[in-house]
Amino acid sequence: MVSVYARGWFVADYPGKAYIRRNTVVQSWTATDGVPLTASVYQFGLRANNYNAYFSTRGVRTALQYMHEGDRWEVWVPYTLGFGEDEAKIFRNLLPSNYVTTIPAYSTLVFEIEVVRVGS
Repeated sequence: MVSVYARGWFVADYPGKAYIRRNTVVQSWTATDGVPLTASVYQFGLRANNYNAYFSTRGVRTALQYMHEGDRWEVWVPYTLGFGEDEAKIFRNLLPSNYVTTIPAYSTLVFEIEVVRVGS
């Protein structure tokens, strides 16, 4: 079991929907009031009611395998290890407003991930 604090963005401005270029606009997943949306102390390994879809991406799962308790990383996930060629709708029912964010196909994902605790 791993307790994780994570916050994510997706790269929204890129040519050809295939790679990142300089001066890219990084768009934050935010609540309707503009507060950054975070998954705070998520019990990784349990599929809770507020399960966050971005933990199911291969890129994030791979990064977590190399992280230790107390590590805080910025992880860039290319679209091939993220949601791929499909758009994704995430964070359904996580906020009181039932806010849903759509991530475009071919998006590069960026995460700040901190491993808070490792244990059972």
